[in-house]
Amino acid sequence: MIETRVLRVDVDVEREVSIREAAAVIGRGGIVVHPTETVYGLAVDPWSEAAVRRLRGLKERGDDCGFILLVSSLEGARGLVASGTPIAWIAIAEEFWPGPLTLILPPGPAAPGGVRGANGGLALRLTADPIAAALVLASGVPLTSTSANLKGRPPAVTGGEAARELAGRVDVVLEAGPRSSGAPSTILDLTQARPRIVREGAISRSRIEASLRRVKIHGRIGGRRA
Repeated sequence: MIETRVLRVDVDVEREVSIREAAAVIGRGGIVVHPTETVYGLAVDPWSEAAVRRLRGLKERGDDCGFILLVSSLEGARGLVASGTPIAWIAIAEEFWPGPLTLILPPGPAAPGGVRGANGGLALRLTADPIAAALVLASGVPLTSTSANLKGRPPAVTGGEAARELAGRVDVVLEAGPRSSGAPSTILDLTQARPRIVREGAISRSRIEASLRRVKIHGRIGGRRA
């Protein structure tokens, strides 16, 4: 078991120092609990094989299960996506980012390999949460952001919840106070000709369908309703 430190980021005077400390922990292969605009997430460096293995063990996920990556900008996302990907995804990203929409896209050669899903897709999101965004920038790389909870448990919506449940399993918890939504990000898979909602979350199916019509991606959308 490791010592889990709780760092305050809900107080302005402590925020910058705490984020720098958390980014340094990530750079050493650690796991950091961070807020998002929906629930709290778990951040590691996706290029660190050891850190990704730790995260898989904590979440009890197999190698064929991908992790969402938070990027610092739309341009940062474009740098990770395969160059031949139809550009309609950019219009969808511009409509909902920053925000709680995750897009699964074909990865390019610069994308990390250990966080891709079973179909080889790369899940990307630009968060609207200022703490999460600052952590990505301070770390200098995109970061994972799977929900902060053990398997079978609901996602943590406060740093305190995450600290109690994950004590000894994560290195740092960034405490930013309660998050207003218990719903995680909506996940939209755009790796195939027919878009598919993998998870309906904070953004509704109807809003996604309307966006797809606007960018002229036709056909009935796949995936389950929430």
